[in-house]
Amino acid sequence: MKAAGYSSKNYSWLIPLGVALYWIGLFSLSHFTGKPVREWLVHLGVPALEQSFSDAQLVGLWCDESKAGRDPYRQPPIDGDGRILRMNYPPLYFGFGWLGLGKEAAFLYGILLAAAFALSATWLAGPCSKGCACIWIALLCSPVCVFACERGNFDILVFFFLSLSVAVRSYAFLAGGLVVLAATFKLFPIAGLAAVFARSGRGVCAALTGLVCFGGYLFFIQECLPFIFGSLSSNVSCAFGSSVVPNQLGRPEWAILFKIALLIGGCCVGIFGLVRAGVSEPVCQERASFAAWIGVPIFGLLVLSGVQFDYKLIFLLFAVPAAIELASGLNATLRIGARIWIGLFFFYSYWMFFSGEACLRNFLLKQAVALMLFLLSCFLFGAIAKPAIQRFLRSYHLSS
Repeated sequence: MKAAGYSSKNYSWLIPLGVALYWIGLFSLSHFTGKPVREWLVHLGVPALEQSFSDAQLVGLWCDESKAGRDPYRQPPIDGDGRILRMNYPPLYFGFGWLGLGKEAAFLYGILLAAAFALSATWLAGPCSKGCACIWIALLCSPVCVFACERGNFDILVFFFLSLSVAVRSYAFLAGGLVVLAATFKLFPIAGLAAVFARSGRGVCAALTGLVCFGGYLFFIQECLPFIFGSLSSNVSCAFGSSVVPNQLGRPEWAILFKIALLIGGCCVGIFGLVRAGVSEPVCQERASFAAWIGVPIFGLLVLSGVQFDYKLIFLLFAVPAAIELASGLNATLRIGARIWIGLFFFYSYWMFFSGEACLRNFLLKQAVALMLFLLSCFLFGAIAKPAIQRFLRSYHLSS
């Protein structure tokens, strides 16, 4: 089956070129107008801060504190505004201090992270046509994706490792090891082991081994877990998740009802997608399917976990190759669903460019788009997962 978006010529090289031209244009505007880059980013819908690569600078500050003999968990630094900057990352990040990361070197790390994001997204896209490359460029230059680069957030490093796992998916233990490595930095990527498990055979063994290793890692850092989970954001601006609307409405106790409703709704539409998938052949190529098995479970976990900044939507990029294929497929239901999914992804990614969250109406509309994106992701995932489920059932002699 030839994938939609693929052609005899590979135009994936246009992706890093397009992203590079975006940033060159941005810095050129800043140079010729005298306005700082931050102002232009804000005009483009990116919630940029005065301080560039603020997340990388914060990690650098924690590394400096650790090298000075202070514990950023129990003795957190305080910024000039009196805010307590308690560390909420695993202690593995202290290793960056030995790789030169400090507050002074954070700018270089931010540049490297932004470059790594563009390159890993190009790997993820794989061989593609001009039209497919344009879709990727538009997504990577959207306010949501630029948001991650502007903050210098280490979710990009996680994205990089997960992209590598797609590239080495034929080697189950190596792919699983990369997923676990990504999870040691941010924990939630462990949901991506679903992709390894879905390959059956050695994949099941590799996934179970990865879970055991991850469990051992959690045991090793158990003293830090209260700080990691205890400082999760209750922010509702530039965020999505099951707790965002309840928090905004001043009813945080409703969050559990939202989680249950989303879980039940996701399962139902996933089953519908499973039923609507064809039986003659997989709905998309193996590479795109593996990537979706990484991205959708991670996105689902993020939505159900509570509140997440918008830049975490970058993990849904792993479902884009499959969505592009389904959007040109023969199954009418999946084709329509995939096209709506792509539209919603673009709509949410560019929301801050043409609108805001100042009024409750706009806020609720944005969150409604995010929830529809979640449900449609579950629907498409159900269709993509059908071959793996059938293969799993046959392996254990449970199919009819």
